[in-house]
Amino acid sequence: MAAAEPPLHRGKRARVCYATGLGSSPPAVALFVHHPYHLTTAYLRYLENRLRAAFPLEGTPIRMMLRARPRTALRVRSSAARKNVTKANAEGRRRKAGRR
Repeated sequence: MAAAEPPLHRGKRARVCYATGLGSSPPAVALFVHHPYHLTTAYLRYLENRLRAAFPLEGTPIRMMLRARPRTALRVRSSAARKNVTKANAEGRRRKAGRR
């Protein structure tokens, strides 16, 4: 993927977080992507051809599955969330010290 980045879609580029192998008959690869709908079929064909060049998969169908990145990884900590965490940490330190 470093050789050719995914194309832009409405000014944003799909970012592939990681890929994992799911099966072996036929080979299946799951791609975890920030925005799966930003990847074009041409780019998926490019990835498939790169896999075929790297591994002996001539004549074997390869299933490519796009999955959205898990929600827990997408969580963005807002300033309010950071304040709540620091407030809870401060309260915990006070309790340990015997103060309220």
